[in-house]
Amino acid sequence: MAKRRDPQQVRSRQLVDSVIDATVALLRVSSPSELTVVAISEQAGCSAAGMFRFFADKDAIFAAVAELLQVSLRKRYLDALSDPATRTVDDAIKVLVDVTASYIRKEPAFRSLRWGAGAPLHEVTRVYRETNRVAADALVDRFAELRRKEHRTYLAVEAAGHLIGLAFENHPKGHAATLQIAIEQAQLLLNH
Repeated sequence: MAKRRDPQQVRSRQLVDSVIDATVALLRVSSPSELTVVAISEQAGCSAAGMFRFFADKDAIFAAVAELLQVSLRKRYLDALSDPATRTVDDAIKVLVDVTASYIRKEPAFRSLRWGAGAPLHEVTRVYRETNRVAADALVDRFAELRRKEHRTYLAVEAAGHLIGLAFENHPKGHAATLQIAIEQAQLLLNH
């Protein structure tokens, strides 16, 4: 993350958390390009100078928000993959796509950071790729037959992620046919 420094004291941690929480709340109703440092600091109840003790710039705040949102999504992936009802690789791919689509539908801040004007694409993309790596590693850990296909598993997750992105790019609820293609393409990559 592009933070200047990590908070060491409880009060500093609270300030960082309030900036991140305020930014999430604002991203639920605005695009990144509409947010100003002043709006974020007012929502967080702190000064801009106080924010910049911990964040190099607004993009660093967005990167921290992306990380927070992705940590939540990663936990959902791990929970879904540990469910005994997820018995096969094909089941797992469907579950991962469904979990992702559900999360995107429920979290407007995620949508805003991914497709909103002014989103810091480099940092956000880096965080998304880390999430894809977590999902691929979880698949490999869960299914022994994928251990010899680690790279292919990562590619399948990346491809599905890209297709999910396309499904939501212009459709707030996700284009159903594109989501189905995401499932099918990832399954195809892993089954051959």
